[in-house]
Amino acid sequence: MGRRAGALFVTAAILAVPSALAQVALAPTIFRGVNLPANAVKGLTVACPRGYVAVSGGLSTAAPGVALLRVEPAGTGAFAFRVGNPAGKPTRRVAVAVACRRLRTRSGPGASFTLKPLQPRSLVVAAGAQRSAALACPSGTAPAGAGLDLAPGRRGQTTGFTGTQLSVRRIIAGLRSFSFTVRNSGTTARRVALSGNCITVVSKAGAPREQLRVKVTTFRGSVDPGRQRITRSCPRGWFSLAAGYAVPDRSVVIEGAAALAGGGTWSVVSDAGGPARMILQLVCGRLER
Repeated sequence: MGRRAGALFVTAAILAVPSALAQVALAPTIFRGVNLPANAVKGLTVACPRGYVAVSGGLSTAAPGVALLRVEPAGTGAFAFRVGNPAGKPTRRVAVAVACRRLRTRSGPGASFTLKPLQPRSLVVAAGAQRSAALACPSGTAPAGAGLDLAPGRRGQTTGFTGTQLSVRRIIAGLRSFSFTVRNSGTTARRVALSGNCITVVSKAGAPREQLRVKVTTFRGSVDPGRQRITRSCPRGWFSLAAGYAVPDRSVVIEGAAALAGGGTWSVVSDAGGPARMILQLVCGRLER
């Protein structure tokens, strides 16, 4: 996608919030590796250190054939995952990642990041069709990490995984909402669950005012045939909140996407005969006076 990348479109929103004059955003990413034998599904929850909020979660290291079946907020300090390796495949190892964020105040009263988890929404995708839906954030907040469960109600499953007929074609954060598109290539209708986190800053009494700026950067371009890993960075001085994407070409699959400390990473597979269209999105934040 690098040398064929097209125009770069940037939009930004400012949330005016009281904060301390010397705020520093701490932005570690917590990784957890998972070994998956064939015909197996594993679930796990990855938590941030105490005092941090889990703004987004994703698959940072993908593997051929492994499906990310669930990535959902688990409260405000963790994300829950479920990954599956179909029967007939060799043992695979993947890594999930949670973007943890916190404000550190050097002196005086300060502020803290606060997440407002959205009420999950159920969506039924008919056989051989795709459906789109959106979730809006409350006033005064901005979208952070989106959540998705491709098989709600099957969280106890550990074996007998033959693959999924569902594929996520779009999972994007705007300035005020999340947008999803899920395709069902199977012969029966499937239900999915959509969710997400919205972020704001809450101040302590007596704190001066600063602004939280949220920037949504969209990279439009094409991807060559084969398997590749793509990385993009936030501008200098910004921290990442989430990594999204949209793939209008059915021959392209995003196997994993995750926000890192200062950018994002995507694992992409294309079976097209030539360059295929793809959109990557990176959501970044910064505190400004």
